[in-house]
Amino acid sequence: MLPSALWWLEESGPAHFEGLDLTRLRMDQAYVRVHNDADEDPLWLYSLSEDCVDCPYRRTADVSGEGPHVLTVDTARAATWRFYTNGDNATVPEDDLRWAGCEVPAALGEFGVYDLHVNGSDCMLHTAQPAVNVLFPLASVAVALLALAVLHGAVSLVASCFGRRQRRRKEARRAAAAAPPQHVEALGDYKAQMNGNGRKLLDADTPSASPSPSSSLAPSPAAAPTPARRRVRSLDVVRGISIVLMMFVNHGAGGYWFLEHATWDGLYVGDLVFPWFMWIMGVCIPLSVRPQLARGASRCRLLLQVIRRSVVLFALGVALTSLSTSRLESLRVMGVLQRLAVAYLVAASLAVLMTPRRWGAAAVDLGVGAKGRRPGVLADVVVLLPQWVVVLALAALHVAAFLLLDVPGCPRGYMGPGGVHLDGAYPNCTGGAAGYVDRLVLGEEHLYQTPGAHAVYGSGPFDPEGLLGCLSSVLQVFLGVQAGTALVTYSSWRARVVRWFTWAVLLAAAGVCGWYFGDVPVNKSLWTVTFVALTSSLALVLLCVVYLLVDVWRCWTGSPFLYPGMNALVMYAGHQLCYRLFPFHWQLGPMNTHLMRLLENVWGTLLWILVAVFLYRRKVFISV
Repeated sequence: MLPSALWWLEESGPAHFEGLDLTRLRMDQAYVRVHNDADEDPLWLYSLSEDCVDCPYRRTADVSGEGPHVLTVDTARAATWRFYTNGDNATVPEDDLRWAGCEVPAALGEFGVYDLHVNGSDCMLHTAQPAVNVLFPLASVAVALLALAVLHGAVSLVASCFGRRQRRRKEARRAAAAAPPQHVEALGDYKAQMNGNGRKLLDADTPSASPSPSSSLAPSPAAAPTPARRRVRSLDVVRGISIVLMMFVNHGAGGYWFLEHATWDGLYVGDLVFPWFMWIMGVCIPLSVRPQLARGASRCRLLLQVIRRSVVLFALGVALTSLSTSRLESLRVMGVLQRLAVAYLVAASLAVLMTPRRWGAAAVDLGVGAKGRRPGVLADVVVLLPQWVVVLALAALHVAAFLLLDVPGCPRGYMGPGGVHLDGAYPNCTGGAAGYVDRLVLGEEHLYQTPGAHAVYGSGPFDPEGLLGCLSSVLQVFLGVQAGTALVTYSSWRARVVRWFTWAVLLAAAGVCGWYFGDVPVNKSLWTVTFVALTSSLALVLLCVVYLLVDVWRCWTGSPFLYPGMNALVMYAGHQLCYRLFPFHWQLGPMNTHLMRLLENVWGTLLWILVAVFLYRRKVFISV
């Protein structure tokens, strides 16, 4: 139960209701009293959750006799209940209506109490105690965070204005102290510098003047000075948004199912963070590789740097996965950082080996080609054509493996979760070809033992960051490389935004068409090409918005996401290591409401943002 001071946010009602102890309910639970009005014996309740697609009904409870039978049911997802007079089978196919009685949809709410009257072929569901509004805590916390952000922005603006005024005063005092003594004869020179309108004509000795009289002439492109390169802060901000959302989701996301990962097919908020992080890593590859190639850096040396970073990332990922178990015979081999390492190794190696040197720093600074001409409309695509060939071949290999690989005991093209999916026809076929390759190469004991589909479908061990998904992950990173190439090729912000938005539309169309017409599901666990297309499309839209706000219009500094984005590796590794440590995590009472879980998850995420701010102020940036 909630502390009394917080009941108004997620009111759970009285502690007891008609003999029922509501304090025993957990988050997303309710009581249902089943009344067998026909006094049938036997009578069994079977249920089918909306989260379990193409599944059979599962035996839930024996409700024989008059009752009432008090059941504690899950309310997170809607379900359909069906009553059978034969309960011999643990599961019953959805189209099997033998011994079936009435059927009722059950969309219940947290902490509610319901009466279900069963009378042969009739079912009536009534609400005895209203449920709480589980979305109200989420809205309240969101408003509080927004108010905190506005307050922080107002304080920062006042402090910035005050600091700017103080700096101007100090600069004026230093300039006055350093100025030479004025002489009377200087008056004539000063008058000579006045034009007919009485305005001062600046000469070369004035600090804000042009460096020479000839500087007013239009310089040739070759003689133009190279402007200082300004860091594109929006990239760090997008990376920060990804890592902050990742930490929040990994902490629990307040227990809201739509903020976590989809059980199998589908795209929820939690499914966006990893592909976004992978995509923004690709954006930064051309920003690092191309200037070094333009300065004459050795490709061999750059390739060795890529290999070293990949090895370090992979080793760090294995170390973090050993937090669950360090036994070598059951150590999980793949994981988040391991997938990043493999995808980065391939994408960055292609950039190092196939990027022409003439598309280097000149394009970054001036937006002109190697011969002084401005780049063409498709220059950013043409320069990557050799890399596109390799990446598309890898993506085609990923699709072909699912469609053509002969998996023992499974039909070709199967991409389901196994278990009870399709009435349990293929219980050991979780992930189809992806699961088969991982079991064959890595061994079942080295996979993730309790994947997200386990609780819903009863699936066996399966690794959502397995080997086959690395092929399509390279495409994810390379789509980021394509966005980064547009950034270094074109200097106009309009040209960049137009290209990013165009790519977003094309990828969204490709993802939707592949989903609806190509029968390729949007699935994070399999990292399907439709999943890559849609998540990359959303990442491009996010980059467009953040780029305009932060780098073009400069109406947002990117705070607070800028700071975690500058130390993303520390944020990820740190929140994994401190997952159960105070003060990042705590418990107060039974923690049986969304509000308490949300407060705890937001608290832990905000603490890591403060750690990122501290590291930023200390100029500590850790990478591999």
